[in-house]
Amino acid sequence: MKVLILTHLFPSKVKPAAGSFSLSRLKALSKYCEVKVVSFRFWFPFAHKIRGLSIYTDAPRHDIIEGIEVFYPWVLGLPRFDMTAWQSILFFVSYLSAVRRIKRSFNFDLIHAYGVDLSGFAAVLLGRIFHRPVIVTGEGSDIHTFSSYPLLGRLIRYTIRHCDCIIIVSKALKDIIVRWGISATKITVVHNGVDLDKFKPMDQIPIREKLNLPLDKKIILFAGALRTIKGLIYLVQAIKELSRKRSDFLLLLVGSGPFQEELEEEVLKLGIGEYVRFVGARLPEEIPDWMNSSDIFCLPSLQEGFGMVLIEAGACAKPVLATKVGGIPEIVIDKTTGLLVEPKSPDELSEAIERLITNPLLCQKMGDAGRQHVLKNFDLSLKAKQTIAIYERVSRFHRYYFPLRRG
Repeated sequence: MKVLILTHLFPSKVKPAAGSFSLSRLKALSKYCEVKVVSFRFWFPFAHKIRGLSIYTDAPRHDIIEGIEVFYPWVLGLPRFDMTAWQSILFFVSYLSAVRRIKRSFNFDLIHAYGVDLSGFAAVLLGRIFHRPVIVTGEGSDIHTFSSYPLLGRLIRYTIRHCDCIIIVSKALKDIIVRWGISATKITVVHNGVDLDKFKPMDQIPIREKLNLPLDKKIILFAGALRTIKGLIYLVQAIKELSRKRSDFLLLLVGSGPFQEELEEEVLKLGIGEYVRFVGARLPEEIPDWMNSSDIFCLPSLQEGFGMVLIEAGACAKPVLATKVGGIPEIVIDKTTGLLVEPKSPDELSEAIERLITNPLLCQKMGDAGRQHVLKNFDLSLKAKQTIAIYERVSRFHRYYFPLRRG
């Protein structure tokens, strides 16, 4: 089977960290079918002359990334664009010419788009033009956030109604779409998977020495975008509460984002600078080391479509502390693989952290259970096989009902 993947978030040689999970997912998928990827590069007048913008324009037109063939057509736009409806239309225009060229040598059987916004909308229109079935994956913010935008929300609903099948990464997101009036039979839940060769338990002491981290502290780790929706303000407030009782711990914040400056100000205001370290953004291949350097992984989100970092932490045999929101309860088994608390609750976070760092045997037990839970339910190869089964089902349906509509 030949599958054309559309995604606006995929690594390139100038942005190797962008969409790293999409690359891992496709490497697993490519063991069972042929895939080619269409991503994008921005075109913006004089961007190459403006400091900091060339990274958005310098991607090659065509490349091979870890064995995956990728095309980067030009898309008119601005870096850091908001997900507006006109941008979705521009993606379609750009993808159309690229897909016409690709089809001459790669007569794909179906189109699979990652995201129901930019790539998903384009995929539905391309499916009609080329008479191919279209599968769209909804991954979180495209459902939670962008669907509330007036015009873009309409395009997202159009995409979901007119694609042949929608894959969703959590039951919580499925429930949202069903409330929009979409038939549950059209939606298939396929949780994200993790690369178990990459994320696995490693000896903590040499990793801490490598990362220049203290050996005598209990380390609480957060890894992800520093955004308001991640609930980090409540985590640093919990750290303040915990610092009144003990001093043998350190919170590491791995990542960057628009909330960082405000968060740094809050840390200074609370006087807990010695307990919080802003590590900054790290390349995807470095994250397993940071996971294994920690004693506890914490995700205090206010909203979360799935929570990919939770299965990465579980794969590294780390107990997790997270909030009862979105798809998180589908990942974390409360009191077995970690602890779940209410969102926006510094007191509950503080108590849960203290319970874990004072009980290393409980941490080890939860970490081991988390590792087994991930091995059984979130192996990337398993998710690839589930996706292939969906491809085959949708293709059979399309061939049966539209036998002559194939160019």
